[in-house]
Amino acid sequence: MKIILDSYLGLNIDAAINAGFPEKASLEKIGDRTHVSYLKTGIDFGIDSSDQIIAVHAYGNGDKEFGKFTGDLPGGLDFSLARDSVRRLLGEPVFEGGGAKSILVRCNIFEQFILDNTSIAVHYSEDGSSVARVTLQRSNSQNGKREPKPKTNRKK
Repeated sequence: MKIILDSYLGLNIDAAINAGFPEKASLEKIGDRTHVSYLKTGIDFGIDSSDQIIAVHAYGNGDKEFGKFTGDLPGGLDFSLARDSVRRLLGEPVFEGGGAKSILVRCNIFEQFILDNTSIAVHYSEDGSSVARVTLQRSNSQNGKREPKPKTNRKK
């Protein structure tokens, strides 16, 4: 079964629950959002309070409890790509963040790109040598996600 990740955006929660993956969906409610997850398949659907799919997360190896998503990623992305290779492929990001570390929390670096009206957030491994997770959202959706801010001139 070929999985086209961005084709789920905007569909009803039933599309996520009945996606046809070889495992049973796991549902979790967090605040006003619901997550429909397929741990072995490496996919998590973010659902808003109106039961609409607003985000699709595809996981690489070693990210949370998810298995590696083996389908096609958008824009020619691959989990083996390092940060500089992703930028060569998708261009300059419209937003970047993360990189904060403390005793309690670690937020790896992520970058946001826009491709064909879809926002693609690429979350990197701790050392930036590979892609850990890819999150897709409609770039013009009104789902509470902040609009991309201009990049700041900060040292990398």
